[in-house]
Amino acid sequence: MDQETLRQVHNILHSIVRQGMGRVGFMLNQNGRLIAHVGSSPSFHPQARFSEMTEGEEGENVYMSGIEDRYIVGVVFGELVTMETVRDAVEAARPQLTQVLSPYLPR
Repeated sequence: MDQETLRQVHNILHSIVRQGMGRVGFMLNQNGRLIAHVGSSPSFHPQARFSEMTEGEEGENVYMSGIEDRYIVGVVFGELVTMETVRDAVEAARPQLTQVLSPYLPR
């Protein structure tokens, strides 16, 4: 993935985290490799394998959604934030993410 696409993905993840009141926004490829992340949380370790992160800290949740069967966008958020708020933020960003990622998606 080129640097301009990564910059745009980071900007979209920042927007999702702000709108969804999340702590971390991240994107994985279809193999589970971390492509991009923004924010921080005690339960999110960019260098760890995803299976090691799923337990989370007490009071943290993870929402994940697929993008065209090639990428997964996720948000780590606190217990005071509803799943619906996070889901709505991710869904609002989906068209923009799909457009930015279009060169890397199946046609």
